[in-house]
Amino acid sequence: MKETLGLPPADFAQSNWHMFQVLLPESLAPQRGESIRLMRESGIATGVHYPAIHLTSLYKNLGLSGVSLPHTES
Repeated sequence: MKETLGLPPADFAQSNWHMFQVLLPESLAPQRGESIRLMRESGIATGVHYPAIHLTSLYKNLGLSGVSLPHTES
């Protein structure tokens, strides 16, 4: 069985739906890079817009270096 990406509910009254998160099934998590490549080849732009903030240089410089937040990082 071929797994598919999930989409959020279409809510055009509350959002313009121009940017949203796709829901990658957990079983496909190891192939995340391949999923991104396939979307890009299909003309679908992808990107990480909200990185784990504690991993950015600003917050590392503020003393959060070495902090582990597993849910945020995943």
